[in-house]
Amino acid sequence: VTWNALIGGFAQNGQVKAAFKSFEEMKDDGFHPNVVTFTCLLKACGNMRAIDKGQKIHAQIEKLGLLEVYTCIGNFLLDMYAKCNMLEESHEIFFTLPRRDVVSWTALMSGYVKHNHGELALSCLRQMESEGTCPNEVSFVCALKACASIRDIHKGYQIHDEIVRRGMLGENTVLGNALVDMYAKCGMLGKAKEVFDKLPKRDVISWTVLISGYSQQGLGHEALHFFQRMQDEGVSPNVVTYIMVLKACGIVGSLEVGQEIDMKVRNRGLLQKDVVLGTALVDMYAKCGDMPRAEKALLQLPVRNVVTWSAVIAGYSEHEKANEALHCFEQMQSEGISPNEVSFICILKACGSIRDIEKGKQIHDQIASTGLLRKHIVLGNALIDMYIKCGSLEDARSVFEGVVERDVVLWGVIIAGYVESEHVSSVIQLYKEMREEGIMPSNTIFISILKACSIIRTIDQGRHIHQDI
Repeated sequence: VTWNALIGGFAQNGQVKAAFKSFEEMKDDGFHPNVVTFTCLLKACGNMRAIDKGQKIHAQIEKLGLLEVYTCIGNFLLDMYAKCNMLEESHEIFFTLPRRDVVSWTALMSGYVKHNHGELALSCLRQMESEGTCPNEVSFVCALKACASIRDIHKGYQIHDEIVRRGMLGENTVLGNALVDMYAKCGMLGKAKEVFDKLPKRDVISWTVLISGYSQQGLGHEALHFFQRMQDEGVSPNVVTYIMVLKACGIVGSLEVGQEIDMKVRNRGLLQKDVVLGTALVDMYAKCGDMPRAEKALLQLPVRNVVTWSAVIAGYSEHEKANEALHCFEQMQSEGISPNEVSFICILKACGSIRDIEKGKQIHDQIASTGLLRKHIVLGNALIDMYIKCGSLEDARSVFEGVVERDVVLWGVIIAGYVESEHVSSVIQLYKEMREEGIMPSNTIFISILKACSIIRTIDQGRHIHQDI
């Protein structure tokens, strides 16, 4: 018992190595591990994603035959594998359990939700109920998260009704928060607010999920309104609240509120601990057009990553300060940080705005070497747009021809480029090729084609396009 207390303490505080060291010392002292020992170690392995150690514990459990006796051991095992993103192993253990209870089902559901398999999580809920196992609070929270992740508002309504029917909402803030979050993520902000207003008790998570919902939907003023109400009720914001409020400030250009948040997070020392919060601060200043403060905030961060750098590069590109964007792009790489698709798109926009085709070609070569072009079609769009703005239709067409899966946006970019350059015969040919590939033109493409017809005054072509519309 004393050894288990020590191992459990280390495990609970995320000190996996210390927990396993104590485990080995306990065995050296002649004590045999029991169910509690193994559950503590499995929990530590899951929380710290220490799959190698978890598999060793699994082997010992199998050797001792504990899975056939203790359901709780199986639950901790499948939870450990789920947290380590080894869902097949988790699934296999689940179906080998001699007895499955609500904890077993919920652990499996939780694993699916954490790794963005919302449909599978909801399938588990249906199967669990069909086998006569009643979902508990945690099961419903997982199910609501699954509904939010796949935007299944219909199923969300059904689960809400079931929770109310069983009288589970009451004083249960966790379930109430999950409902608010589900409705907000499904875009049902009116329903989210209705549930929020009926909560008997609202904590920082309740307020944060509501503020987040409005921010994510681009409703910055409403998000800031609820942030003010939250403070009026004496609820202290957490890091996620600040991130969402900074996003809202960026949406509406509220530099004054953004600066207030900046001061608060610095006074609480939060920027030293959270790179996501630092990125949100940099992004807020960039979106509000205060690039000197954005860059200053970036350089003051204890840790900078590609996302924080990309926020500043994007800000300079959006405000037509291409040279500054290029400088930041080079500085980021000098720190050993590799660009991602967002930073590449922003810097290509900067190259196009100042017609710097040489730098654009260098960036193109860099993108090609990373293999990102095959994964992100938006990079193809950005490259074509850059070459067109630099006056190199040949390079733009070469990139276009090299893209295997061309979508309507890519066709729109190349067609618009040829129209602007008044290469009208090529525009008509591109339009025909697009239709042959089975791509349905967008309104933007139709406008470009009709503009091309007006340039060369071809009424017959114009009529033909008009019939397509």
